Amino acid sequence: MKRIFLIVLDSFGIGEMPDAADYGDKGTNTLRSVSASACFHMPNMAKLGLFNIDGVDIAMKEEHPAAVTARMKEASKGKDTTIGHWEIAGIISEKPLPVYPDGFPKEIPVETLYEYCRMARKLLQGEHGVGRVIARPFVGESGNYTRTAKRHDFSLEPPGVTMLEQLSAAGRDVISIGKIQDIFVGKGITEYTYTKGNEEGIEKTLAYLEKDFEGLCFVNLVDYDMLYGHRNDIDGYAGALAYFDEKLPEIIGKMKEEDILMITADHGCDPGYTVSTDHSREYTPFLMYGKNVAPENLGTRDTFADIGATVLYYFGITPEFKGQSMLPRA
Repeated sequence: MKRIFLIVLDSFGIGEMPDAADYGDKGTNTLRSVSASACFHMPNMAKLGLFNIDGVDIAMKEEHPAAVTARMKEASKGKDTTIGHWEIAGIISEKPLPVYPDGFPKEIPVETLYEYCRMARKLLQGEHGVGRVIARPFVGESGNYTRTAKRHDFSLEPPGVTMLEQLSAAGRDVISIGKIQDIFVGKGITEYTYTKGNEEGIEKTLAYLEKDFEGLCFVNLVDYDMLYGHRNDIDGYAGALAYFDEKLPEIIGKMKEEDILMITADHGCDPGYTVSTDHSREYTPFLMYGKNVAPENLGTRDTFADIGATVLYYFGITPEFKGQSMLPRA
């Protein structure tokens, strides 16, 4: 029974792309910024080969990495969560989608906020389309607000066929953990569960490793971006990465013979870049591990869509989008 666990470390960039200056992101490097923190500790990701990826200049390389490694280049014209995840699943957008104002604290009930967002979502279509309308409830008083776990994203529907839809149409399970359900508006997803943060996301991933299914478990761990990247919290970001690394042996230990683990990201959000607290135009890492997957450095890939193509290839499905499998031909 074949299963793939695809984990997105939201905003975990590994260095500026050649066009970063066009986005105001010259010099950004999320990994470099967090690696300078005393809280940074990723020996298990090092064993897989994170620091052997092209362009990563941190002195933690492994002589014999355990995973397939690659540096992913974003082909889409953006640096947003929606664009990043859509590209991973096979859709390459030619124009940026995000409009991302923040702030404007108002004391309204959560359900009313959701209704306002649904109204805005209906209006923001076509030429006025934006990737997401986001409800971000908070508690506290002026000058001391704290976001709650009741965030909800209202996304555009994907404009083309995704890897998720192809998988489910072929009778495979497509399980989402975290905000994946919102990003894809449920398209192609057969089962979903929301989370309150990274720890719960990791625990739910571990629970699904114990279950029988055939297909994909697609996970988003959002705290890196939401809690730390956008808040220039280098130590918080580094500590959250260290926690994931600490749980990685448990994740791998529960993998079955035909399971594949993929670890990647959707964009950067460099907490050490004080010019902006926005996402950063960066390369992202790709690590693929499995008992039957031969380690190999695949250099730099032209598009995140290669991930979606790889998932489909493993299940014997031809992708209906541009993207090349990173698994060797049988």
